[in-house]
Amino acid sequence: MLINLLQYENVTDTWIGLSCNKTPVDFEWSDGSAVIFTYWNKQEPNILQKKGQICVSAQQHEGRWKIKNCKSRYFYICKRRGNIGNHISEVESGCPEGWERHGAYCYKVDTIPRSFEHASNGYYCPSLATITSRFEQGFLNSMIHHQGNTDSPYFWIALQDLNNIGEYTWLTEDRKHHLAIYTNWRKYQPRYPGGCVVIRQEEPIGMWEVKNCATFMAKSLCKQEASFHEKSDSNKQPNYEESFNSCMPGWESDHYLLNCYKVFHSEKVLMKRTWEEAETLCQDFGAHLASFKQVLEEEFLNKLLNTMFHIDDERQFWIGFSKRNPLSGGSWEWSDGTPVSSAFLEKASIEDNVKNCAAYKTNGTVLPLHCNSEHEWICKIPKGVKPKTPQWYINELPWFYYQGAEYLFYGSPSNWDSFQFVCGWLRGDIATIQSSQEQEFIQNRIKKISKKSSNWWIALHSELPSEEFRWTDGSLLSYQNWAGDQERPKPAQGPKCAFISSQTGQWGFANCTISLPCICKRQNVQITEREILKEEYQGTCPKGWLYFGFKCFLVQIPKDSAHLKSWHSAQKTCSYYDASLVSVENEVEQAFIAMNLLGHKSNVWIGLQSDSYEKWLNGQQVEYANWSPAQNHYIGDTEKKDVLCTSILNNPSFSLMGKWYLESCENKNGFVCQKVQDTSRHIIDPSVMYPIPDTLEYANSTYTLIDGSMTWNMASQMCKKNGAELVSITDYYHQAFLTVIINRVGYAHWIGLFTSDDGLPFEWSDGTRPFFTFWGVEETQSPGHCAYIDTNGHWKNTDCEKLLSGAVCHISPKNKSMENKELCVEKTVPWIRFDRNCYSFSTVFENLNFYEALEFCSRQDSNLLTIKGRDENIFILEELHSFGSVVEMIWLNTHFLMDRPLIPTAFSVLQ
Repeated sequence: MLINLLQYENVTDTWIGLSCNKTPVDFEWSDGSAVIFTYWNKQEPNILQKKGQICVSAQQHEGRWKIKNCKSRYFYICKRRGNIGNHISEVESGCPEGWERHGAYCYKVDTIPRSFEHASNGYYCPSLATITSRFEQGFLNSMIHHQGNTDSPYFWIALQDLNNIGEYTWLTEDRKHHLAIYTNWRKYQPRYPGGCVVIRQEEPIGMWEVKNCATFMAKSLCKQEASFHEKSDSNKQPNYEESFNSCMPGWESDHYLLNCYKVFHSEKVLMKRTWEEAETLCQDFGAHLASFKQVLEEEFLNKLLNTMFHIDDERQFWIGFSKRNPLSGGSWEWSDGTPVSSAFLEKASIEDNVKNCAAYKTNGTVLPLHCNSEHEWICKIPKGVKPKTPQWYINELPWFYYQGAEYLFYGSPSNWDSFQFVCGWLRGDIATIQSSQEQEFIQNRIKKISKKSSNWWIALHSELPSEEFRWTDGSLLSYQNWAGDQERPKPAQGPKCAFISSQTGQWGFANCTISLPCICKRQNVQITEREILKEEYQGTCPKGWLYFGFKCFLVQIPKDSAHLKSWHSAQKTCSYYDASLVSVENEVEQAFIAMNLLGHKSNVWIGLQSDSYEKWLNGQQVEYANWSPAQNHYIGDTEKKDVLCTSILNNPSFSLMGKWYLESCENKNGFVCQKVQDTSRHIIDPSVMYPIPDTLEYANSTYTLIDGSMTWNMASQMCKKNGAELVSITDYYHQAFLTVIINRVGYAHWIGLFTSDDGLPFEWSDGTRPFFTFWGVEETQSPGHCAYIDTNGHWKNTDCEKLLSGAVCHISPKNKSMENKELCVEKTVPWIRFDRNCYSFSTVFENLNFYEALEFCSRQDSNLLTIKGRDENIFILEELHSFGSVVEMIWLNTHFLMDRPLIPTAFSVLQ
């Protein structure tokens, strides 16, 4: 009713009586009735940032509900209890006596079993029922349920395959046939073409089945428009004869179709794929495996395939037809959501419970197959939608494949000799035509491309008037199609070259110097799939070494600072193990090293030490770097006499944790060695030896990875169902750990970062304050309110409705350190206790230089702030956060001495 009202009044939003003015949130109806049904829109109810009263509106599209600002102005719908008498007149209901009203239509059950031919002739029913949505389906389910148990538990509806071609369409009151926009097939349906459709009264109630139109007897569901309702154009069908947006180069279609298609066959790809792999590769373009909404689509693809390949090729192409969805009850579905309106599968194989995916054969049949078998595939994308370009796809000129060769239709005119060079440069030649079938293929293509009649160069030419035409590749002129009755005409004078007419397909000749478009042809078919190198089988590492990629790492940070080493001493130690100081080749290696520094307090040496810092110790060029901004002026300074060495900063209290620093090679640090894995004795598959478990422990944190196609809000709800939250990342160690994990998994994952405004600031959904960030370059300037982590560990924001393949959940540990927060005993100045120390934040508004600040704290019998650990650093940041933007920086009891490390002048605050 609500949806009909919204559509009838043409209103986009309207207030409904659902609201909340409580904490925690508990929605209530304004009339006090219980909330026993909800119909929220995607990502709703979005109550994370709402304060005060929360109000709800219904939207015109499907009537779904959404949280709105209560002060916004919308239309509204009132409701009151009616005075219902014993009888509603025909005039009041808009329906004849004995009919039931639903929306704009009236419905009735004809209880006499009849054949479809009799039920649909217009005598017993004005028209059989069409079903256009799950709401209408639900209403009809209720109607037939109240009929009680009878000997005939089936009811005819208006769906039939009139032409026995496998396409089921609605027979409407105007005796026209319309495509189905909603279907509710039972398992293994539709079983065969040429049938008519009933719905079941038995469980599962309301499901559709195909029956024989002439011999099967069933009751009927009748439907007609209510008498005072304006006629709706909801059944208006697309005009497929109208010209529509064209397809992007490389995609195929015809003027009467609404979609574009691309065939991926073994000559153009590295390998055949499973059904799921093929669907994923289509989704990389923003497409899906092909579906058939109408027979015209299937006929087009069948013609396309029979043009591309030899008639005796028994090829099988994955299409989007499957019954892999556990919620479908075993019914076949299209992967792009297209309603199933045709009977494709043979009766002998339709009930096969093992072969759950379907392939399309060049003979026009659909065949159920094991989903893990590997085949070629066909993708489909709507016209007007620009396909994405996946990393693996080689975006080339639009060559068209035809029976072992490829053709390029070059529309920009030029002379014949120029095209000899152009086609040769493209690893082909000007096209030869060796058969009537090839002639038909070329003529159809140039006729489709040419806006008006035009001639196209082909590879026939003659140098002298006395010579006959010959193909440039030396092949015999076994087929010809000259204009008129002339066979093998001789040119009148001078060099002449041949062309083909786009309008007639006949050949003629002209002076080779005039400009015409041209057809190039190459026998050496070029693949369009770039090989993305997968991890090879790898070797083993010595005991105590860390295994990562193709390397072994040894992290050496002695607990006793007396055993820390200079850079040269560290390299000598690595050499003892037939290794060297580490060369960090990419972000993921950097992250792997950083995650293994947790719990240690020393910086670590890496293998970079030279005058220009452009080469690693092992001679490799530095292609990845993670320098601290403070070091930039040292890099490449050839005039600097002192050679410095590189270390990774390992201090969680610093925002530049993990950055590379230059310091004296004689300073004492920990170090990281690397060596190549040993593949001589034992070769392993790393995914087998080191699988990624569902639950991951790191430091005091527990992570779970969830996968499947999901929006940000769906991911958040799935985490909460598991007693977790979308992950908040609070420091570089955990960022590094997740970088390694997500890189291993191989696809982006949602994280808990979002913004409720158009832009900044971003916030964590679990309430954690965002002190740490790891955005990609200028990422926060891009559109999108929700964030994800990519396979290199960077955070990126995108549309919250975007479907990603996974999310990271986090079970937050209880922060015991915060329980120590309490007031200290000092009365003159307010002090706050944390752990064993007391802190005064009343001084943050004082505008003092460093030495004045030292003196100020000294007069309070205290020292200027030093920070000795991660928990203390978080405590300080949280307290300062309450002051907002008024306080941007505070003094720390630390100062620099030239060419020496940081020197603290005090080691504690007031005890």
